[in-house]
Amino acid sequence: MGGGRALFRGIALTDAEKASVKTIREKYEEQFKTLREASKPQREEMKAARQRGDSAAVKAIWDKGADQRAKMKSLSEQMNGELRAALTPEHRAQFDANVTQMKDRVAKMRDGDHKGRGKGGRRAGAAAK
Repeated sequence: MGGGRALFRGIALTDAEKASVKTIREKYEEQFKTLREASKPQREEMKAARQRGDSAAVKAIWDKGADQRAKMKSLSEQMNGELRAALTPEHRAQFDANVTQMKDRVAKMRDGDHKGRGKGGRRAGAAAK
């Protein structure tokens, strides 16, 4: 759901901000739950394909889920906009920096940099099993 606590790293929310954040999260909670439940069969199908080593099936399932991912991303961006608006101007700057940091992390993971791991998921220099 929009990155959860990571969005607020380094921010000491005021009581008013805490109340607003809670209200906004509750507003979106059911929508996120519905999207997660709708995509569960695809995630399970993709997991099974990965375990079989069927990369073509994984790619086909991934491609089939593009619409679902777009809906989730749009909903996250909408919620994040409301969360940002609920913050004081001072806190918005840190929130924006946290959003940028999260986007950078996602981009690095997409490019195969998983905290020192290569595309195969192993640490650099680790022997393959």
